[in-house]
Amino acid sequence: MGRRRHNVSSHAFHCPPLSEKVRHELILEAKLACKFLVVDATASDALPIENVIVNAKTGRHATARRIRDQVDSTLVGTSAHTRVRATLEDIVEFFRLDSPSKVDDYARVMGDTITDNVSLYTLMEPSPCFAGEQPTTWQQTYSNPMHYVGVEWQLSKPKGFSPRDFCFLDYQDSFFFVDQVTGQERRGWARCLHSVALDCCPDMEKSAGIIRAKIVRSGHVFIESTDKEGVLDYYKNYYIVPGGNLLKHFPTLYMKKMLKQFTTSVLNLEEHLIQQRLRPILDVPVSAFQSKKDVASCMHCSQKFSWLVPKKQCRSCGDIACSRCCSPWQFHLDSTSYVKVDLCQRCILDEAELPTAFSARTSRTTSRSSRVHSAHNRSHHGHRSHYSDDIRASDGHNYRVRPSQFSHYVHPRDTSHGQPSVIMLGGPADSYQYNPFHQRDAAPCGSNSPDSLDSDDIHVISPTELRGSQMTLVSSARDVLLTFHSDSSSIYL
Repeated sequence: MGRRRHNVSSHAFHCPPLSEKVRHELILEAKLACKFLVVDATASDALPIENVIVNAKTGRHATARRIRDQVDSTLVGTSAHTRVRATLEDIVEFFRLDSPSKVDDYARVMGDTITDNVSLYTLMEPSPCFAGEQPTTWQQTYSNPMHYVGVEWQLSKPKGFSPRDFCFLDYQDSFFFVDQVTGQERRGWARCLHSVALDCCPDMEKSAGIIRAKIVRSGHVFIESTDKEGVLDYYKNYYIVPGGNLLKHFPTLYMKKMLKQFTTSVLNLEEHLIQQRLRPILDVPVSAFQSKKDVASCMHCSQKFSWLVPKKQCRSCGDIACSRCCSPWQFHLDSTSYVKVDLCQRCILDEAELPTAFSARTSRTTSRSSRVHSAHNRSHHGHRSHYSDDIRASDGHNYRVRPSQFSHYVHPRDTSHGQPSVIMLGGPADSYQYNPFHQRDAAPCGSNSPDSLDSDDIHVISPTELRGSQMTLVSSARDVLLTFHSDSSSIYL
């Protein structure tokens, strides 16, 4: 007889009030787990890179490493690192799942297989910021909208595996430290997930066919970069004990399966933030931009247009570009419709770090700010819909939403033969310059870009290909005293 599988409602859990002692112990356990998460994340820079995954649409890359837990050396996990153009406030807002739309966004970006979620206890809620230009010392001390502690239950149904559930502590906190090289204060924020055993959330394998899995000192760490303002170093660590009679003997099978969503979600986050950042561009009518017929060649690479090289217009700055320099993106207008627009790489990356080859190609782009302002000044004439010239996806008379098409994952090539390739980030460069857009550039300039991200938008390269690239810079924390804002406790990295 097969296992019964069904959703579990919140009524299945009877959660009596916690004593102050138990509440305090849970907060301390969550805080300690978060500290080890930050230590593991920042220390992962010194480990060999297993693979490098590049998102050809955003130009951003992520490095994947195999890590071992510093508390339990038998636990082997995965750590991914990339960079994200965002503020810490943007990140906290993304992870604050206080509305159905934000829950949907989170599941879509992170590729979660979560089908049910119940908040069992709120141990500490975020405190709002105090108004006023000069808050008092007491207000500064106790105002921490980035701090949250809770106990959550989640049900996951990964494809190819039996359903699994997790009961875990969710700890979110901000921190800061003084960089030993630059002397400047750097801020950070972490969200740690760590399994906990509670009587109110028992194992449901016998009653519901749901296997209890454990997630250990895992989560997200964001640290302000020193060499690029407005950019965060993003680490994502993942340790899991999958449970079950089969996978407890072969946990690597589960890890390889979950690696798909784990790796791509790191790069998906910036795609989502780019869409959020550029969403206001849809309020500017396309009639405000220059006409395509007045431009004879790509304004980015100078490629002449022809019937084989069609013209595309960036919906953000109005540049006329070829399909190599301009790619299609989807913006959700509401829960039932979305619009397709073309965006040039300059607007997508907002001058993020680029490999030399791509930087040289885009350096010929003229100033976009003046064009945007002049276009906006002309936007008052005409009263047609701002979206009239954009391509809407529709099904009959009703607009339908396709599942959000973030980048798919391509399984890494096996590089385990012999000694693994090791690259120390920030080490000596050689003459090789990797261009993550090489597959795009290899195609004819007039080739059509895909309507949505597919496997061609994610490239897996070896660590040696990354050597010497501008993307190898990492501003990690070394030999510093890191202090958490919630209680001024510190750890030495």
